[in-house]
Amino acid sequence: MQKIVVHSAIRVWPPSQMNNGKWIIDHLHQHKRFVISNRLLLETLLFCFSPQTEDQILGFLRDRHSLSNTQALKVFQGFLKKGLLISDDDKSHQYFRQISEDWAYFNWNESADYYLVLENYPFVDYQNNGSEEANKRMVQYSQSELDTNRYKHYENALERIPVPPPSEIQCDATLRNVIKRDVPTEQLNRERLLDLIGIVFGITGKRATSWPGAEQLLLKTSPSLGARHPSECYVLVIDIDGLKPGWYHFDVGNSELELLSEELEIGVLGQVFMGAYLRAHFPAKAIFVLTAVFERAMFRYREPQTFRSLHMDIGHLCASLEYVATAFGFSSYPHYGMDETAIEKILALDPLKEGIFISISVGNELKEACTI
Repeated sequence: MQKIVVHSAIRVWPPSQMNNGKWIIDHLHQHKRFVISNRLLLETLLFCFSPQTEDQILGFLRDRHSLSNTQALKVFQGFLKKGLLISDDDKSHQYFRQISEDWAYFNWNESADYYLVLENYPFVDYQNNGSEEANKRMVQYSQSELDTNRYKHYENALERIPVPPPSEIQCDATLRNVIKRDVPTEQLNRERLLDLIGIVFGITGKRATSWPGAEQLLLKTSPSLGARHPSECYVLVIDIDGLKPGWYHFDVGNSELELLSEELEIGVLGQVFMGAYLRAHFPAKAIFVLTAVFERAMFRYREPQTFRSLHMDIGHLCASLEYVATAFGFSSYPHYGMDETAIEKILALDPLKEGIFISISVGNELKEACTI
């Protein structure tokens, strides 16, 4: 006898602040989200997570919720029509179930969901006039919202320090010198820290867009998907001659280092930066924190894999920072280990809008080997 079951692509989420206190259903195969509006629908769905016959489901609806035969059949057919309930031998159901079970063995549940969502996602085919199609979409997007998000600026910064643009910064070391670590050791002071920020994160040029009402795209020494440059640079100054200890942000558009807070508790640095601060084999003079503003990238690339691309942006910046630091004669140490929640609280970041990716400590002792 045929069995009916909840499609294995279904994910049920309980009420939370993220979904306005409602039960939510995500259908990974259909790329749809449903809101569960009443208890009857939720209990029926939960009942069918184990395979049931049609008679068993109709009986459950009649007995549990006092529905007539006609009412029970209408609810049941509604689930079938939406693809929430499916025959247990359905090929898509079996495929999603097999992938989920196989990946769960390695505790890759979230990764499996991400993989399954991307499998039949309608991505733009950039090999066949993809750029033209992408630009057409940008014109459409700009009709409802202007493309102006290029960088962050803090109006209430305590202090603003000019940062030289890349074109004005002198660096004599060659790439061969950097790779071989054949550079003289140099003290990390205010001037060199500003130079480091300017080369790695500063603007090298601007480019106009082909869609109306948009701010010019920014160009930097590191590449970025579509010149979106979603990354933001924060710096925790610990012990730099000429700079007040505290938290800073680099305002790319105005080429200024903005002092956000002078609060600095040395005793808790190891708890917040258990990687970059504790594991670095040199005294950390400052710690960079790199984030990404999701909307800035996803305004153009409205696809699930855009988040994956953010890691490439961060990786380019991280490598550039390490190379330039070495060229200047001091050390750097990148690490993912940190208390993101504590940093979000300090910097007042909304993790759903701007995510923390990596921290990088810099100091005065040159490392023996390049970690790139």
